[in-house]
Amino acid sequence: MENIFKEPDLSSQEVVQNPYPHYEAIKSIDPIYKSETIFNGCWLIFDYEDIIYFLKDTTFVSSKRERYLIDALPIEEQNKFDELIKIHSQWYVHYDPPEHTRIRKIMGRGFSKKVLQKLEIEISDHIETILNKLDPYSTLDITEEISKHVPLLTITALLGVDLGDVSKLSEWIDGIAAYMGAEKPNLKVIENAQNAIISFRTYFEKVLDERAKNTEDDDMLSLLIAAHEKEDNLTRDELFAQCSLVAFAGNETTKNLISTTLYLLLNEPGLKEEVMDNKKLIPQLIDESLRYENPVQFVNRIVKQDYTYKGHEFKKGDYIAVMLGAGNRDEKVFTAPDEFNIHRNEGPHLSFGPGIHSCIGQVLAKMEAKLTLNLLLDKYPEIQLAEKSFWRNNPGLRGLKTVNVKLNP
Repeated sequence: MENIFKEPDLSSQEVVQNPYPHYEAIKSIDPIYKSETIFNGCWLIFDYEDIIYFLKDTTFVSSKRERYLIDALPIEEQNKFDELIKIHSQWYVHYDPPEHTRIRKIMGRGFSKKVLQKLEIEISDHIETILNKLDPYSTLDITEEISKHVPLLTITALLGVDLGDVSKLSEWIDGIAAYMGAEKPNLKVIENAQNAIISFRTYFEKVLDERAKNTEDDDMLSLLIAAHEKEDNLTRDELFAQCSLVAFAGNETTKNLISTTLYLLLNEPGLKEEVMDNKKLIPQLIDESLRYENPVQFVNRIVKQDYTYKGHEFKKGDYIAVMLGAGNRDEKVFTAPDEFNIHRNEGPHLSFGPGIHSCIGQVLAKMEAKLTLNLLLDKYPEIQLAEKSFWRNNPGLRGLKTVNVKLNP
């Protein structure tokens, strides 16, 4: 009797806890796999080499993929989410050149060396304040007490957000994250995301009005306002959209990167001692964490026109899921890819993406993680895990539910 492959449910608890064997099972059938059920019917790309091709190509593949969950809903439901699509579609990461080039150039000024040097001092001060407030004799959750606060406080510096509003922003970001990391449509999740992004807009409309009267000269928000008002190179809708993008993307993945890296550091026998003896290994630790448990497991694209790639017929309108988490464990690129090894000299990993859509905030994200780990280990060198951690049920945005530790002062 013929063996019929049963496609895994990427949203199931079993798969979320360890998706990599399931990626490998699909990849063994075809590394360029046309699914009938995953992402509601989608091409899945698993190999490192092919992932680079699809992320770099702009001739046949488009980044305008913001409707991939909405299009899977019944027609009568789709129009309910026009506001979500309107804002989401104007995130510059969903643009193709030349629109993408125009806005990325503006955004890039907000991540200049000058801006990052100023931010480094502010971030360090924020982390010190957070660490000083901890109860050193308690068992605490690093994700809740440290990891989620570091990027949120960084966003306040980037976008002029009042510190008293951080909890509201965190709630809205969580609503968008559940939507952005989903593999299949869920009406409640999509409704929450739309409510969150509308709340973002209402909030930032007020912030923009206030800041337009008194702009600084080098932070992200001031640069965006200048591009809108002086250069006439950014519409108000685009200005708001980039604010919501920075607030979301600058928080969710960095929060998960910090927690995951610390967990891996404390969970690997002997690794903490090695890093404590040589703090210069921390950047390597962060890079291997990004490879081994990428905070972004997949990104989507949509086919612009019919074409053939390696014998596979792609049709206009087909959705593509580029499986970054699988590419980071491609055995043709990484030796023993399922082992966590901070001394690798292979790759590079795909976690920030190649080409024009590479993560614009990657230097900042790694800076935040490095500062947090350095300062935490300096203050609490005897820190250890209190219990095993488990992954949140979000197939796309990979992060641990909790990382409970004992600080051991």
